[in-house]
Amino acid sequence: MPLISPSTWNTLGLSVAATFALLGSGALFDTKRTAKLFSLQPSTGDEKTTDAGASSSLVGLLVGSRDITMATTLFALHRAGQTDAMGTVILSSMIICAADVYIVWKGKKWAETAMFAVGAGIWAAIGFGLKGYFD
Repeated sequence: MPLISPSTWNTLGLSVAATFALLGSGALFDTKRTAKLFSLQPSTGDEKTTDAGASSSLVGLLVGSRDITMATTLFALHRAGQTDAMGTVILSSMIICAADVYIVWKGKKWAETAMFAVGAGIWAAIGFGLKGYFD
């Protein structure tokens, strides 16, 4: 008998979807913070300020829409009862998480890097659990 039941793994998969939705919403509604997190600081020049504001909005839009898309996909797969596919989507998102961790680490944001890395590790474990590797 598995230590964690399939319904528990399914619920944990939904928690990943909810977290993606929360992170995506945060990125969409606070684009300046998202740009700052990914080390895209607005410049101080007059002409460049407009471009920097536009690029920070674009980064927030891209990161937010990416995360909302991941959340929507996971919710749809849950509704369809495809927990194995949920695990696949979560594990494939580890490439994105690794890139995010690297960008934040390169910006010398140590606390955020640690949080991203731990979160990605937990998500990976949930993805493997949904795929049935811990049965």
